[in-house]
Amino acid sequence: MRTGECGVIVEKQLDADDRAMLRAMGLEASATIRVCRAGEPCIVAVIAGQSGLDGGGQASGPAAGRLDGSCCRIGLSRDLSNRIVVTVRGDPAGRAL
Repeated sequence: MRTGECGVIVEKQLDADDRAMLRAMGLEASATIRVCRAGEPCIVAVIAGQSGLDGGGQASGPAAGRLDGSCCRIGLSRDLSNRIVVTVRGDPAGRAL
């Protein structure tokens, strides 16, 4: 994914410990995320309480783009982010974060 793109997590190809750690931080299947920084580390915003994505794949709703408690940012290693599959609006094929 590119910086600024939003999507929904559809799959995590992780071991149980990594899956539990990410789930505790809010990064779980069906979570909506926005890429804040691509690369190493990959920084994503996990958007909570959000109504979804607009037709262009951008965050919409009250939490879109806010960092005031309605979302959190998480830094992920390249290895970890490559094992998280996200569906980006307008792109039905899942792709790695």
